[in-house]
Amino acid sequence: MGWTGTQKPSNVRAYFENQLTWESESEARRVVGIAMTRGVCYAAQEIRDKQTGQVRTVAVIILINYDAGVMTYKDMGECDGPTACDCPLRILNCLSKTTNELALAWRERCRVRAGRKIPPFGAMVRFTEPLRFADGTTETDFTVERWGKRRSASADACPPPLSCVMRELCDESGFGCWRAWQ
Repeated sequence: MGWTGTQKPSNVRAYFENQLTWESESEARRVVGIAMTRGVCYAAQEIRDKQTGQVRTVAVIILINYDAGVMTYKDMGECDGPTACDCPLRILNCLSKTTNELALAWRERCRVRAGRKIPPFGAMVRFTEPLRFADGTTETDFTVERWGKRRSASADACPPPLSCVMRELCDESGFGCWRAWQ
Protein backbone atom coordinates (compact mmCIF):
# COMPACT_ATOMS: atom_id res chain seq x y z
CA MET A 1 0.00 0.00 0.00
CA GLY A 2 1.22 3.45 -0.87
CA TRP A 3 0.97 6.97 0.45
CA THR A 4 -1.90 9.41 -0.10
CA GLY A 5 -1.15 13.06 -0.81
CA THR A 6 -3.21 16.21 -0.38
CA GLN A 7 -2.75 19.91 0.23
CA LYS A 8 -1.83 20.38 3.89
CA PRO A 9 -5.05 21.15 5.77
CA SER A 10 -5.15 24.03 8.23
CA ASN A 11 -6.04 21.59 11.04
CA VAL A 12 -4.43 18.19 10.48
CA ARG A 13 -5.99 16.63 13.55
CA ALA A 14 -9.51 17.64 12.48
CA TYR A 15 -8.78 16.41 8.95
CA PHE A 16 -7.98 12.89 10.17
CA GLU A 17 -10.84 12.87 12.63
CA ASN A 18 -13.15 13.65 9.72
CA GLN A 19 -11.53 10.98 7.50
CA LEU A 20 -11.98 8.32 10.18
CA THR A 21 -15.64 9.16 10.91
CA TRP A 22 -18.12 7.72 8.43
CA GLU A 23 -21.15 5.49 8.03
CA SER A 24 -22.26 2.81 5.56
CA GLU A 25 -25.25 0.49 5.39
CA SER A 26 -23.50 -2.13 7.53
CA GLU A 27 -21.38 -0.12 9.99
CA ALA A 28 -20.69 3.25 11.56
CA ARG A 29 -17.24 4.47 12.54
CA ARG A 30 -16.27 7.38 14.75
CA VAL A 31 -13.16 8.61 16.52
CA VAL A 32 -13.27 8.34 20.32
CA GLY A 33 -9.69 9.49 20.90
CA ILE A 34 -6.95 11.03 18.77
CA ALA A 35 -3.36 12.16 19.37
CA MET A 36 -0.66 13.67 17.16
CA THR A 37 2.96 12.99 18.03
CA ARG A 38 6.23 13.16 16.04
CA GLY A 39 4.70 12.94 12.57
CA VAL A 40 2.23 10.22 13.53
CA CYS A 41 -1.48 10.39 14.24
CA TYR A 42 -2.86 7.76 16.62
CA ALA A 43 -6.62 7.32 16.76
CA ALA A 44 -9.02 5.07 18.66
CA GLN A 45 -11.78 4.32 16.16
CA GLU A 46 -15.08 2.89 17.38
CA ILE A 47 -16.76 0.52 14.90
CA ARG A 48 -20.44 -0.25 15.39
CA ASP A 49 -21.98 -3.13 13.40
CA LYS A 50 -25.49 -1.99 12.49
CA GLN A 51 -26.85 -5.49 12.11
CA THR A 52 -25.61 -7.02 15.36
CA GLY A 53 -25.13 -3.87 17.43
CA GLN A 54 -21.65 -5.10 18.36
CA VAL A 55 -19.19 -2.30 19.14
CA ARG A 56 -15.40 -2.56 19.14
CA THR A 57 -12.64 0.02 19.25
CA VAL A 58 -9.43 -0.38 17.26
CA ALA A 59 -6.28 1.68 16.79
CA VAL A 60 -5.55 3.48 13.54
CA ILE A 61 -2.00 4.67 12.97
CA ILE A 62 -1.28 7.32 10.34
CA LEU A 63 2.29 8.19 9.33
CA ILE A 64 2.52 11.80 8.11
CA ASN A 65 5.05 13.72 6.00
CA TYR A 66 4.96 17.39 4.98
CA ASP A 67 6.76 18.97 2.03
CA ALA A 68 6.14 22.37 0.42
CA GLY A 69 2.52 22.66 1.53
CA VAL A 70 1.72 19.06 0.64
CA MET A 71 0.83 16.46 3.23
CA THR A 72 1.34 12.79 2.43
CA TYR A 73 0.13 10.09 4.75
CA LYS A 74 -0.11 6.34 5.13
CA ASP A 75 -2.77 4.84 7.34
CA MET A 76 -2.77 1.37 8.86
CA GLY A 77 -4.45 -0.57 11.59
CA GLU A 78 -2.85 -2.02 14.69
CA CYS A 79 -3.27 -5.49 13.14
CA ASP A 80 -0.85 -4.48 10.35
CA GLY A 81 2.09 -4.51 12.78
CA PRO A 82 3.04 -0.81 12.62
CA THR A 83 6.53 0.21 13.73
CA ALA A 84 5.46 3.60 15.12
CA CYS A 85 4.96 2.97 18.84
CA ASP A 86 4.53 6.35 20.58
CA CYS A 87 0.79 5.90 21.06
CA PRO A 88 -0.30 7.59 24.29
CA LEU A 89 -1.83 5.48 27.04
CA ARG A 90 -5.09 7.45 26.84
CA ILE A 91 -5.60 6.07 23.32
CA LEU A 92 -4.46 2.54 24.21
CA ASN A 93 -6.88 2.47 27.15
CA CYS A 94 -9.81 3.08 24.77
CA LEU A 95 -9.15 -0.05 22.68
CA SER A 96 -11.19 -3.24 22.83
CA LYS A 97 -9.62 -6.55 23.75
CA THR A 98 -8.05 -8.41 20.84
CA THR A 99 -6.46 -11.77 20.11
CA ASN A 100 -4.53 -10.56 17.06
CA GLU A 101 -0.84 -11.22 17.75
CA LEU A 102 0.44 -8.22 15.76
CA ALA A 103 -1.96 -5.87 17.54
CA LEU A 104 -1.03 -7.29 20.94
CA ALA A 105 2.70 -6.92 20.19
CA TRP A 106 2.19 -3.32 18.99
CA ARG A 107 0.18 -2.43 22.11
CA GLU A 108 2.89 -3.90 24.33
CA ARG A 109 5.64 -1.92 22.53
CA CYS A 110 3.60 1.25 23.02
CA ARG A 111 3.06 0.54 26.72
CA VAL A 112 6.75 -0.19 27.27
CA ARG A 113 7.74 3.01 25.47
CA ALA A 114 5.17 5.05 27.41
CA GLY A 115 6.65 3.75 30.66
CA ARG A 116 10.22 4.80 29.84
CA LYS A 117 11.72 7.49 31.96
CA ILE A 118 12.99 10.42 29.90
CA PRO A 119 15.87 12.29 31.53
CA PRO A 120 15.06 15.92 32.37
CA PHE A 121 16.98 18.83 30.86
CA GLY A 122 20.22 19.42 32.72
CA ALA A 123 20.55 15.77 33.77
CA MET A 124 23.83 13.94 33.33
CA VAL A 125 23.48 10.76 31.23
CA ARG A 126 26.11 8.01 31.26
CA PHE A 127 26.14 5.41 28.48
CA THR A 128 27.20 1.88 29.39
CA GLU A 129 29.58 1.81 26.41
CA PRO A 130 31.52 4.78 24.99
CA LEU A 131 30.15 6.41 21.84
CA ARG A 132 32.71 7.02 19.08
CA PHE A 133 32.36 10.25 17.12
CA ALA A 134 33.36 11.20 13.58
CA ASP A 135 36.51 12.97 14.83
CA GLY A 136 37.66 9.77 16.60
CA THR A 137 36.88 10.90 20.16
CA THR A 138 34.85 8.74 22.52
CA GLU A 139 32.56 9.85 25.33
CA THR A 140 30.32 8.18 27.89
CA ASP A 141 28.95 11.17 29.84
CA PHE A 142 26.54 13.74 28.37
CA THR A 143 24.33 16.53 29.66
CA VAL A 144 20.74 16.69 28.38
CA GLU A 145 20.32 20.13 26.80
CA ARG A 146 17.48 22.09 25.30
CA TRP A 147 18.00 22.79 21.58
CA GLY A 148 16.37 22.49 18.18
CA LYS A 149 13.19 23.72 16.59
CA ARG A 150 10.83 22.24 19.16
CA ARG A 151 12.93 22.43 22.29
CA SER A 152 14.79 25.71 22.03
CA ALA A 153 13.71 28.79 23.92
CA SER A 154 14.71 30.95 20.93
CA ALA A 155 13.86 30.06 17.34
CA ASP A 156 17.30 30.95 15.99
CA ALA A 157 19.32 29.04 18.57
CA CYS A 158 22.09 26.93 17.07
CA PRO A 159 22.40 23.36 18.23
CA PRO A 160 25.66 22.56 20.01
CA PRO A 161 28.31 20.84 17.86
CA LEU A 162 27.71 17.58 19.75
CA SER A 163 24.17 17.40 18.32
CA CYS A 164 25.53 17.37 14.78
CA VAL A 165 27.94 14.58 15.63
CA MET A 166 25.18 12.67 17.43
CA ARG A 167 23.02 12.87 14.30
CA GLU A 168 25.84 11.35 12.25
CA LEU A 169 26.26 8.63 14.84
CA CYS A 170 22.54 7.90 15.19
CA ASP A 171 19.58 8.11 12.88
CA GLU A 172 18.03 11.54 12.24
CA SER A 173 15.71 11.32 15.24
CA GLY A 174 18.52 10.37 17.63
CA PHE A 175 16.66 7.15 18.44
CA GLY A 176 19.85 5.10 18.06
CA CYS A 177 21.41 7.17 20.83
CA TRP A 178 18.30 6.79 22.95
CA ARG A 179 18.51 3.04 22.50
CA ALA A 180 22.17 3.05 23.53
CA TRP A 181 21.32 5.09 26.62
CA GLN A 182 18.62 2.62 27.68
